Amino acid sequence: MIRALFDRSIFALWFGQVLSGVGDEVYRVAFTWICVQEVGKDAGWLSVLLVLAGLVGAGLASRWFRSIPSDRVLIRLDLYRAGITLIPVVCYPFPQFRFPALVFATVLLFGLSAVFEPVLMELLPRVARTPELLRGANGLMATTYRLARVVGPSIVGVLTAWVPLVHFFTINALSFLGSASSIRSIGLPQTSDDKDERGAGGLVEAWHSVRRVPAIYRSLWAKCVSGGAWSLAYGVGLALLVEEMRPGEVSTYGTLIAAYGVGNLAGALGIGSLRRLHPELWIYGGLIWLGIGFLALSGIREVFWLHWAIGLTAMGGPVNDLPFVDLAQAHFRPLELSDVFRVKVILDSLITLVFFALSPWAFQVLGVRKVMAVCGAIMLLSGIVSVFARNSVIFRQGSRDTV
Repeated sequence: MIRALFDRSIFALWFGQVLSGVGDEVYRVAFTWICVQEVGKDAGWLSVLLVLAGLVGAGLASRWFRSIPSDRVLIRLDLYRAGITLIPVVCYPFPQFRFPALVFATVLLFGLSAVFEPVLMELLPRVARTPELLRGANGLMATTYRLARVVGPSIVGVLTAWVPLVHFFTINALSFLGSASSIRSIGLPQTSDDKDERGAGGLVEAWHSVRRVPAIYRSLWAKCVSGGAWSLAYGVGLALLVEEMRPGEVSTYGTLIAAYGVGNLAGALGIGSLRRLHPELWIYGGLIWLGIGFLALSGIREVFWLHWAIGLTAMGGPVNDLPFVDLAQAHFRPLELSDVFRVKVILDSLITLVFFALSPWAFQVLGVRKVMAVCGAIMLLSGIVSVFARNSVIFRQGSRDTV
């Protein structure tokens, strides 16, 4: 990772993503808190809308940017997102439009973000020119939004004292401009691969390609099922838990997100420096870790211990995320990676959609803590069941999970 960090192009890409990630976290804290204040436990319905936006964005990505080089796609997406993020700021003087404008802008942002990540995964092998650099770059990129989870929420307390909440969105817009500038500074030369059409085979062919690699197919299902449970527990449940324990304290919510970021970053730095043999087992171990952590979180009553528990839980995130990137890069060409990761985004979105659609009823009937416990149990079982499935005759044939 250290060698990759000293590569100028990799550093520029990494720094830009950290910058935009910090802006995203500031935006997310403000958006989530406003939603909880406005609609309470019905915030899950807003999450359904956002997941649908991501689903549409991932599904139409190849139609929008089919023949454009990946670095130019990312620059355009950053510029689009910077403009969209300013919509709530422009509408703020009109009280009747404030919340609808915020929801509208966030829906658009989710749609574009679903395009951004797969294209970024396609760009990374072009920037990191050797297998060693690529492995280090994967580790670095795993720290970007995790570092952002530390910095972004940590500065929320300071920002609330000096900056109106609406200008949290302005900060995010500026971060997107910084990201676009960093990608532009890389200056990648055009290659013959850039002339090929991205996604020429489409999502159906990408899905069949994924199914032909049992290790990726198994881990994809495990990650997406767990991802739906994680999105509900972390994205909505945590804010509701804070509102239940410390009503109205957005700073407490921010410090919990920061604690999660610290654990995430520590896990990413740890696993990012390893060679990561047998990545499939790492994936399932990370899911089991997350499941145990969220089960523990559901029973904690003191905010102090909640911070420690969520930090330790977060270390399981990169343990399951980074090895999946290793597996995908080992089996697919760079121009195929965007479609493979779009398949992941779409499957993840569909499963998350089910969780969020059920969440208002679940929170009402079971309560916040029991819902978080159920989500933790689902993550735990996904990892355990997948370990046993890995050894079954059906899934074992043709599997290659050593990178």
